[in-house]
Amino acid sequence: MPTRPQQPQNRTGKKTKTHKVLRVQVFSEEDICGICGGVVDFSLPGTDDWGPTLGHLESVRERPDLEFVRSNLELQHSRCNKKQGA
Repeated sequence: MPTRPQQPQNRTGKKTKTHKVLRVQVFSEEDICGICGGVVDFSLPGTDDWGPTLGHLESVRERPDLEFVRSNLELQHSRCNKKQGA
């Protein structure tokens, strides 16, 4: 079975303090998925399809300068974020 190539740990800054601070801010300010409009269940882990995750309105790949800009971030279900192609 082929193995998936390893991506650098800090590819999109997900391990940085700035990302963690913004994640807490977004999670405390929002409770509706920005993609489907459904309520996000914070009792679920982010690994669950319906658990909370932080999503970018503008792709970091296309706009890396907006990676840590609050106005470019929104709450999303993990499933919705994956379907969007994040």
